[in-house]
Amino acid sequence: ASLLSLPPLEARQLLRHPQLSQHALLPSMTYLLDTLGVPQPTLKAMVFRHPKLVASIFSQPEIESTLAYLSSSLDLPASDVRALVSRHPAVLRYPRVHARRLVGFFKSWRPESPEAGLGLLRGVVREAPQVLGYGLGLLRSKLDFYDEAFGQDAAPDILANAPSLLCYSASDNIGPKVSYFTGPVGLTPAQLSKVARKWPRVFTCSLGGQITPNVDYLVARLGLRRGDIGRILSLFAPILWLSKERNLEPKVRFLEEELGWTGKDLRKGVLAMPQLLGLSLEGNLRPTVAYFLGWGVEREALGREALK
Repeated sequence: ASLLSLPPLEARQLLRHPQLSQHALLPSMTYLLDTLGVPQPTLKAMVFRHPKLVASIFSQPEIESTLAYLSSSLDLPASDVRALVSRHPAVLRYPRVHARRLVGFFKSWRPESPEAGLGLLRGVVREAPQVLGYGLGLLRSKLDFYDEAFGQDAAPDILANAPSLLCYSASDNIGPKVSYFTGPVGLTPAQLSKVARKWPRVFTCSLGGQITPNVDYLVARLGLRRGDIGRILSLFAPILWLSKERNLEPKVRFLEEELGWTGKDLRKGVLAMPQLLGLSLEGNLRPTVAYFLGWGVEREALGREALK
């Protein structure tokens, strides 16, 4: 209670959890507060939110050695370690030997560049710390899946751009999306590989809640044909996580009304420059069109030039 500067009422609440009064907890709490600099309110919130879990974790002798090992082997600054503990307290339960195996695996995963492997692990730890609890067998199966589904050596690009994808099931979550893209949507292997390597975040989107509705919208609204979606996604896959109501439809209407793109012209323009639908309407598209109109360019001529 004194370490956390608890008022009497909160101190009494902790007495309901006698395991928190054990002297074995003090070294770990002191280490987190004084050495790592975990803010007192953060540690206090952890204790009150999960008292039994905190007691079981903080009574373990390896907390300091595990965090110190991760910090030194991955060159993590103290701020990253504090964020790691705050976001994923369960990391405090992982034994040092497990962390050593994980670091060793990433160093040997790409033998030609051990430092690159550690850099990937550093990104994983920062964005998806729960991966630290994975067994090596599970980790290998996920990385092998990426290479099989998206092409040779796709896994490093995927981890570099979306480390959190490791938290998604390959068979139950990513696999059905791969089948959808290569089946109904008609992506070629090369297009699928490009999307996965450059924009792997697409595979964290909901298939039924984001991907399929956005594809259906684009097909119906722009009159797209099979194969068109593959071209669009290989140029700008983030179009799949943009909101139809707040992003896509307002910009499509703008292109129709301000540039005069309708029917085939609208399809042609978006196929050539799908990134247009990712630009800010008020911060980019509208001011740009207004600029050219202000210089006396006719609206119809501007629309034609934009299609060239």
